[in-house]
Amino acid sequence: MTRILAIVRKDLRQILSNRFVAVITGLGLIFYPIVYYILPAQVDETFTLGLYVTQGREQIERQAQREEGLRLVFADSEEELRRMVLDKEVQAGFSLTRTGETPSAPNGIPSAILFVSSDTPQEVREAGQTLGRELAFALLGHELPVEFEPTVLGTDRLGEQIPFRNRLRVLLVVLVLVIEVFGMANLLSDEIQRRTVQALLVTPVTVRDFLTAKGVTGTLFAFVQGMIVAGLVRAITVDTLLPVTLLLLLGSLMVTGIGFLAGAVSRDIVSATLWGMLAIVVLAPGMSAAFPAGIYPLIQLFPTYHLVEPLDGIVNYGLPFSRYLPQVAALAGFDAALLLAGYAVLKRRLS
Repeated sequence: MTRILAIVRKDLRQILSNRFVAVITGLGLIFYPIVYYILPAQVDETFTLGLYVTQGREQIERQAQREEGLRLVFADSEEELRRMVLDKEVQAGFSLTRTGETPSAPNGIPSAILFVSSDTPQEVREAGQTLGRELAFALLGHELPVEFEPTVLGTDRLGEQIPFRNRLRVLLVVLVLVIEVFGMANLLSDEIQRRTVQALLVTPVTVRDFLTAKGVTGTLFAFVQGMIVAGLVRAITVDTLLPVTLLLLLGSLMVTGIGFLAGAVSRDIVSATLWGMLAIVVLAPGMSAAFPAGIYPLIQLFPTYHLVEPLDGIVNYGLPFSRYLPQVAALAGFDAALLLAGYAVLKRRLS
C-alpha cells in the first residue's frame, strides 16, 4: 500500500506539471461554471407551433397575427412536421388534412393530429388542442366531430420544462470527466516513452502495484474535478449528494479505463492526444441522453448514455435513484470491461 500511495503522489504531481493537461483542467474548472451562469435561468415563453395543412394557410396566418407569444412554422408534409418536432425546431405540431371522400363528406374526412415535444408542459398542450379546434372550425366551418389526443414524440416530460442551462449542467459535469482521458493517456505514454516504468519495476514495485496506482490516480483526479464542477453548477443538493457521488465515481472509473487503453496503444505524447480525442468523439453520442427527444435505441451502446441519463433524471427532475438501477448496472459493467481491457493491454505492453 505504501508503494502504491507513493506512486499516486508522484503521478498527481506529474499530471499537473504537464502544461497541456494543466491548462485544460484549469480551464474546465473555471470555464464550465461560467458557461452555466451566463445562460438564462428562465424558460422562453414564446410558443413555436408547426403546421401542416392542405388548405387555408392564408386564413391561419391572419388569425395567428392576432395571437401574442405564438410563432407559426409551416411544414410541407406530415413527415417534415414530425421531424421539426423531434429536432426541436417547434414545440408542437398540428396537422389538419382530409382523407378519402364519403357521401356525407364529399371533400374528404377531416383528420387532425397534434404532435407535442417531450418538453411541452400541460398548459401548452391544452392550448395547442384549443388552437387546433379553432383552426379546424375556421377552415371547415364546423367543429371536428371527435376529440384528439396529443401524440408525444420522445420521452414524455409532462409538466417538467426546465431551463436549458439546467439541462446543460449535466453535460458540463460529464465533460469534465471525459476530458481527463487526456491526462491518463499522456501520463502513461510519457512514462512508457521515458522508460520510467522499467525503472520502477526494478524496485520492489510490481506491475500490479504500478497499474493499481495508475487506476487510483486517474479515478481520483477525474472524480475530484467532477465533484467540484457539480457543486459549482448546483447539481449537488442534500437529496442528490449520494447518487451523484456514486455516478461520478463510476464515470471516473470509466474514463480511467479508456485512458488506460489510449495510453497503452500510444507511442508518444502526440499519439496519446490523438487517441484521447478519438475516445472523446466516440463517447460524445451518449451525451445526447440529456435531450430526451434525441434518444434512439443504439445510443445505449455508448457508456456515457448510462451516466448522463440517470444524472439528468436525478439532478433535473428529482427522480429516484432506484429508477436508474439498470443504467447504473450497465455503467458498472462498462467500467469493469474497460478497466480489464486496459489492464490487459498495459500489462502486455510492459512485459
